[in-house]
Amino acid sequence: MKESSLRWRARIGSLKWIGAIVIILAGIGLIYAIGELLTAVQNPTEPRNVSVEQIVTGAVGSSQYVTLEGYAMYDTGYEETEDGVPVATYFLLVDDFTGHLLVVKASDITIDHREMEWITLVGMTRKTPSELRGLIQSDSDFFEEAGFFTTADLYLIEGDTPSGIAQSMFLASSLAAVVVLSAIPFFYPTTIFLPKPVEMVTTDSVPSDKKRVSIKATGRFLQLKKVEPTLELGKRRQQFTSAVANIIPMDQGDLMIYIHHIVRYNFIPVSKTHWGVFLNKQNVGVVEPGVQLGWKDRPAVQFSFARDEGKLETLLLSFDHVVDQAALIKLLREMGFRVGSGIASQAYL
Repeated sequence: MKESSLRWRARIGSLKWIGAIVIILAGIGLIYAIGELLTAVQNPTEPRNVSVEQIVTGAVGSSQYVTLEGYAMYDTGYEETEDGVPVATYFLLVDDFTGHLLVVKASDITIDHREMEWITLVGMTRKTPSELRGLIQSDSDFFEEAGFFTTADLYLIEGDTPSGIAQSMFLASSLAAVVVLSAIPFFYPTTIFLPKPVEMVTTDSVPSDKKRVSIKATGRFLQLKKVEPTLELGKRRQQFTSAVANIIPMDQGDLMIYIHHIVRYNFIPVSKTHWGVFLNKQNVGVVEPGVQLGWKDRPAVQFSFARDEGKLETLLLSFDHVVDQAALIKLLREMGFRVGSGIASQAYL
């Protein structure tokens, strides 16, 4: 496979976290769109003729396109405001023949000028928002004393209509397509390493603003219960991807790749753990220089090594600059590690 193709595979694979966020958001929208589609399918093109009593007693459910009659009490109801500005007005629709009343969200915010009258309404039944539900429940005793029964579960939105089937289907299919496209990164590797020979390092290769070595590690690390005054190994292993790491030479020609993992909440550290991978000439099969492909290629070194239980694994170290890669390769050769030429097939991590 061509290097450019591998690079784009790595770039797409690196978008997993963005894809996850989009899937969650689009998934929520898809659930809503499917609900609207079902509402559109279940509702006829013309409103269903019902009574206030049927809605109050539960004979008519939510998301139903209906028409009904009753006395509109515009001077009694509720007002919804934002920052002191009215954004919605609710009035009471009363059927004095049966003694039932229903809360209706008016199509017009200003209804003070209207007088109590017998009207015919067309709209959609909806589940009552929690805040409005609380207000209705708190007034239920007052309604009962006046001889009326109501419900806090449903209310009517005046003038509301169900979405069209074509419109709802288009919205649902569009969101479904977004979910499918957002899942594509999960079928690509997050990290792709391409072996390459180490570039020639000159004095001009060192950037003027270089202050410290920046190393990022990808692989499975062993938890360290203690690091001072002596190392105490744990049993847990954890996968890290592009985690900040340090290279620590140890006794008897070993190397420890060390991660100090800090979990923060609102910039406050809440847990600190230590992790390490131990490398030596006996457990490392081959070391390959190369690059970690992505939106910005990083010089890298890949280790193929065996765990104590004999399981083969890989560890990838990447650097901000080729100078640091060359320095590690030089150190490994001086320590007697078998370093490859950087000419091999790509490895996926």
